[in-house]
Amino acid sequence: MKSYVAVQKKLLVMIYHLWKKQEEYNADYEKNIREKEQVSSSLSAFEESKNVAPTN
Repeated sequence: MKSYVAVQKKLLVMIYHLWKKQEEYNADYEKNIREKEQVSSSLSAFEESKNVAPTN
């Protein structure tokens, strides 16, 4: 019974936030966020490597 209540709460919180922001549900939201994080982390790594002086 506790698990049902936990799932219901998650769904209600998600619905509430979508309603408040007036957004549509996006099933691939997590996947898109992970892809953006990977791109930003690879860009920041590239920028850091570009700023480091060569050791030769």
